Order: sequence, then C-alpha cells, then structure tokens
Amino acid sequence: MAVTNKRGIFSLFDVSKRQAAGTWGVSNETWLSGTEPYTASLPFGYTIAGAIAPGITWVSTIDRIDYSNDTATALTRGNTGPYGSVSNSAAVGSPTFGYFAGGNYSSSQWRTNIMRLDFDNDTAATSPKGPLSETGRHNMAASANSTYAVFIGGATPASGISKSMVDRFTFANDTLYSGLNAAQPTREGVGHCNAANANP
Repeated sequence: MAVTNKRGIFSLFDVSKRQAAGTWGVSNETWLSGTEPYTASLPFGYTIAGAIAPGITWVSTIDRIDYSNDTATALTRGNTGPYGSVSNSAAVGSPTFGYFAGGNYSSSQWRTNIMRLDFDNDTAATSPKGPLSETGRHNMAASANSTYAVFIGGATPASGISKSMVDRFTFANDTLYSGLNAAQPTREGVGHCNAANANP
C-alpha cells in the first residue's frame, strides 16, 4: 500500500531530501538546552559596588564577568549613579535588569533605595526604583524568579536590632509590597535561595 502520510513523526521517507534542502530541523532548534540561556541571551554576571580593605575605600563601580571567559579580569561598565558608593547591599536579577537594595556608606550613612541596572545598557548609571520598607536596611538576603524578588531580614541603624520582614518586589512594575514576614526568623546576614523557576 502506498504511503500517503509523510508528515508523521515516524516518517523517514523524505528526511534526506529535507536535509539536502536545509529544511530538516536539528536538535538545538527543537529542544531548549538547560545551559543555553546563560551562554546566549544571559552571558554575563555583575558585581556592584562594595568596599576595599584595609583603610576602607568605598566603591561605586559596576563590573561585568563574561561567563564564556570567566578567568579574565572583570570589566568596569557603569556605576551606581545617584546611589553613590555602597557596601552590604543585597542584589538580584530579572531576565532584563539587575537590582540592588539597601546597604551602607561608612558607619553612619545608610542607603534605602532599590536601584536598577539595565543589562542592555550596562554602561549607564543605575536608576532608583523605590525605597525598602525601612530606612537603611543592610546585610539582607535576596532571591528572585522571573516575576518577583524578595529582600529578607537584615538590620536597620534606627532600631539597632535585626529584622524579620520580607519585602516582595514585582519586576513588571518595579513596585514593592512590604510586610510579608513569611515566618522569617529575626536575623541579619542570612543566606537565601530558591528552586529554579519557583516562586520565592
């Protein structure tokens, strides 16, 4: 009986013809590799500001690490802009932007804003996108998925004690929802992680 359906997944009748014509798909066009986004669309990592010891030198530059050449020295790209020099901030990334929040500049000057870095224009200064729920929070943990970031715990200079609040930041409109708490123990300097593609 003649073959009338040549479009089925198991039909091999005209594979060689399609390959010769360049119309036969290859595996990396059909299946998304787990590592592909990091080598293609998201090939860089960033370090933001900080402090250099001894004699504490405060830093406001943003440096970029190339994942495809990660033994090379990081390149200085932009800077923290109006935020100024800062240390002990928390940082996360969305698919298109990087964000860092809080921290301190010297032992008596504290930062409250959430600042945004544009990955497509990473030589530009960062821009402010709103404050944290309390002034001067520092030593926080942070984590994110493609939709939200959370800034967790930390301490504030006004109270002098560690904090338990969890602030949720929405990437779509750059707004903060505070007061989640989420049974987070009161502490600063805490670490945090989440499963890939999971809601924080």
